[in-house]
Amino acid sequence: MRRSRHGYPEPTDPEHARVQRGGSVLKGYIPQEKIGEIKSRVSVVELISEYVTLKKAGRTFVGLCHFHKEKTPSFSVNPEKQIFYCFGCGEGGDIFAFLTKLNGTSFAESARYLANKAGIPLPVRRMTGEEKVKATEKEKLDRVNAIAAEYFSAQLSSERGRPARDYLDARKMGSAIVGGFCLGYAPEGWNNLTSYLEGRKVPLGLAEKTGLIISK
Repeated sequence: MRRSRHGYPEPTDPEHARVQRGGSVLKGYIPQEKIGEIKSRVSVVELISEYVTLKKAGRTFVGLCHFHKEKTPSFSVNPEKQIFYCFGCGEGGDIFAFLTKLNGTSFAESARYLANKAGIPLPVRRMTGEEKVKATEKEKLDRVNAIAAEYFSAQLSSERGRPARDYLDARKMGSAIVGGFCLGYAPEGWNNLTSYLEGRKVPLGLAEKTGLIISK
């Protein structure tokens, strides 16, 4: 039996883009140092402001989510951590995740668009077999972490998450902080996350590799 660990998933930055099949030269490969350079040169606030009207709220910015209909702003952008999060639908991530979700493109396409926007040249080279395997697995693990983050966020907003919300309120940690740091709540029980991942058709072997669940 695989059991959920009590804790929150840390988002991981994709080291590689989606592997494109059919062809020896993989334009999807982007070195980690280039990913870091893009993130340091492209402001998450400026990027998202092109699509969402944002208003400053303390250290963060808030606005109406672009990914679902809402009347009350629940979309938070944290310029310090370079991430966004929506309390309404659970979408969140960095600049790459935003464009990927917005346009339905691959990570590689989003990264190349942002690199071009920032004037950063990207290499095109052949990818080794080992790099192909690592790139594909890394993308799958990132997706598992994203799904788990959605689960923990939903639990924090649920009735079971009321004690956690009361605690956060007592510590003066408002929605801007919760969204900025992608906080969530893990309710008591060993198999809650496991059941959720199974319902989302996530291979439990992958979830175990992320450290989100363990076998017993």
